[in-house]
Amino acid sequence: MKIFRSRFMLLVLATLALRFILMIALPLADSTEGRYAMIGARMLTESDWVTPRVWFKGEDLPFLGKPPLHFWGEAVAMQLIGLNELAARLPAFVAGAVLLGLMFTVLKRYRDRRLAQQAVLMTATTVMFFILSGAVAVDLTLATFSTGGILAYMGFLAAEEPRVRRRFSLLVFACLGLGFMTKGPIALLMFGLPVFAWTLINRQWQTLRGHAWGLGITLFLLITVPWFAV
Repeated sequence: MKIFRSRFMLLVLATLALRFILMIALPLADSTEGRYAMIGARMLTESDWVTPRVWFKGEDLPFLGKPPLHFWGEAVAMQLIGLNELAARLPAFVAGAVLLGLMFTVLKRYRDRRLAQQAVLMTATTVMFFILSGAVAVDLTLATFSTGGILAYMGFLAAEEPRVRRRFSLLVFACLGLGFMTKGPIALLMFGLPVFAWTLINRQWQTLRGHAWGLGITLFLLITVPWFAV
């Protein structure tokens, strides 16, 4: 078992280390990476953290197709380590690491360690995860919050202690709010459709009564409303 654990950690860390090195070594790959990197850079250099802006066909335009959470992450990374490829890609890398950590924690606690290790290793070594975890794109940030919400919902269903169930319930609403601030309502659909299907198929409607609805909705609104209200 110790050998399996060490190999597991070695493989995961090696995969993340390789991705981190490539983030530094490779230039921005396409127009999407360049455009999104410029949005974060302009937020920082122009001190405008409210309205993402982009140059398009010679015009300086507001970029309102996505909320700004991921771009805030870029701007903060650039503030810390400079205007470079690594800083622009760092939010996606951090999001991927958070997803793997949450996946391991929940599955280990409510399933078993071996399953948690297998799930993390399979996720970390998939081609799409490897690419997006080091790209200037919002996709993995969105996936982290939507999948994180599902994992939190799993913890909510499996936990026996009321205090722990409440924490997982609030984590669900926090993930939904952060996902909404990453790419809008699609985050709610990515979480809601599989959870609704599971609830419908298993006839588990009574589980909905246990959520911290009042505080959870308040938390969601505190995360999402201020930017829209500014």
